[in-house]
Amino acid sequence: GPALFEPLLANAEYLREGLRGLGLKVIEPGTLPDGTVATTPVVPVMVGDDWQAVLLWKALFDAGVYTNVAVHPAVPPGGALLRTSLMATHTREQLDRALATIEKTISGFPDLPRV
Repeated sequence: GPALFEPLLANAEYLREGLRGLGLKVIEPGTLPDGTVATTPVVPVMVGDDWQAVLLWKALFDAGVYTNVAVHPAVPPGGALLRTSLMATHTREQLDRALATIEKTISGFPDLPRV
């Protein structure tokens, strides 16, 4: 319900900022016709290459971080993504642990698109 909506979007923004802080290319939320930002609990990260996206997805899964991988034809060629999904009940400690795991894991993927 409404009581969970605010912490859910706050968690999404926290993770988005954390991923940006790791230098990852985060797909930014769109803007609605009224000018508000369309923040969602799905935070996509650009990977680019399909095979690299699958390998990164598996490495993160093995390290305990679950994401969804999106490869062609679900995305345009060269537009593979990893999509993180959040809940209102995720704690900052859990998100920080996920970010630390992601940071360690991406060190083995030097060709990831960076900002």
